[in-house]
Amino acid sequence: MHDTQKQQVTQPVTPHPDAQLLPTKEAAFVIGCSVFFLRNSRSTAFIFGVNAPPYEKRGNRCFYRRKRLDEWNEQFKEQDSTANITAA
Repeated sequence: MHDTQKQQVTQPVTPHPDAQLLPTKEAAFVIGCSVFFLRNSRSTAFIFGVNAPPYEKRGNRCFYRRKRLDEWNEQFKEQDSTANITAA
């Protein structure tokens, strides 16, 4: 390195949690299914009887946003019986 050149030091960039992209294998773990089942849902558009989670194509690979997977999983949260809900 020449004396006139300065080495540029950059801090590693930590992605914002909302922008975290997960490969299919990790996404399958997050939603609780097999990799095959999640891959298959991209062509059938359904998984567990509902619309499959959205994915993004990057080259020949597919990725899932963690935030979108968490939102998608919300529909499966345990719910009270509808008998316990009173009309407003």
